[in-house]
Amino acid sequence: MLTLREMTVTIENQFNIHPSAYIAPSARIYGNVTIGANSSVWDGVTIRGDVAPIRIGSYTNLQENVIVHVDEGIPTHIGNHVTVGHGAIVHGAEVADYCIIGIKATVLSGAQIGTFSIVGACALVPENKVIPHHTLVFGIPCRPAKTVSENLEMKIRQNSQTYVDLSRLYMAKHQIPKDRQT
Repeated sequence: MLTLREMTVTIENQFNIHPSAYIAPSARIYGNVTIGANSSVWDGVTIRGDVAPIRIGSYTNLQENVIVHVDEGIPTHIGNHVTVGHGAIVHGAEVADYCIIGIKATVLSGAQIGTFSIVGACALVPENKVIPHHTLVFGIPCRPAKTVSENLEMKIRQNSQTYVDLSRLYMAKHQIPKDRQT
């Protein structure tokens, strides 16, 4: 384990947040963070890219009280069209496009979640675990439950679009400070 003196810590914020992204007023973003077009970061979310970068794709939503963090030298990448459910944690992991990370699920450092996969509510994805494409997992630690069907793929796509639509309503109703948009 590295000591604080041995870590490369980014105290200065290095945001690259697309102007079309919705960032809720109570969300907290620190360090080296990129957020793509039409994504949404809801109330109580903490994104802390202080010892490695965090990249969040386009059309992705981080629901209330999500935590996204990193390990020294282990960035977090969350792809496009991803839903990260309320209270989930993604820590130093890679989540591919078109995934759902369920409510209060935890994805630990080095884990990789394949395209069109679903991590069920409260599931634990251990360090360095690889979840194949089109896989639904549940449990602590998580275990494969079934293959994600075409019907579930459609629901993943719809969920992503629903949150884009919701974010447009919130942006229209609430004035978002310019320093939170860029």
